[in-house]
Amino acid sequence: MTPGMADQLDLTQLANQTQSRPGRTIRMKGRNGQAFRVTSTSAPVGPAATETDTIQIAIDVSHNEALLARYRFWFGVILLATFAIFPLVGYQIARHGIRPVEEMATTARHISSTNLRERILPEGYPFELASLASTFNQMLDRLEESFERISRFSADIAHDLRTPVNNIRGEAEVALAGREAPANIAM
Repeated sequence: MTPGMADQLDLTQLANQTQSRPGRTIRMKGRNGQAFRVTSTSAPVGPAATETDTIQIAIDVSHNEALLARYRFWFGVILLATFAIFPLVGYQIARHGIRPVEEMATTARHISSTNLRERILPEGYPFELASLASTFNQMLDRLEESFERISRFSADIAHDLRTPVNNIRGEAEVALAGREAPANIAM
């Protein structure tokens, strides 16, 4: 027996536990609460190897378990902090990433049939959004051109219809004025 082993471990408990599981390492609490890993094995002794002795080994692992407990504690703290911080960081990243889209939407809200001159400047946007802005501006150019054509067409129609309508109106007024004249004279 190692000197001082009886001060650290209950040898009866050690013998009982190691006999029930020979050759296996087991955990055991020492007299002062520290953690040990113990194992035992039988070995032949003597010149003829007629007798066997039991070899018991106990290693104090309380320092290792305390170190692991600290690691587990700090891992838990870091994990909780990560769960608290990452959503906030993710939200900020998402807000920063969506800002150009919001700017484009604000510009698009100002566009109406009377205000087709508004454009989205593609400079300063990521490639994908710059491409979208350019496509949107091209669409606005086509719409503006179509509205101008419709306005010119409406003006031409109004002009072309104004002359014949005025002629018909004039003829109708003359005809109505001519009919009313004899009635006025007879009175």
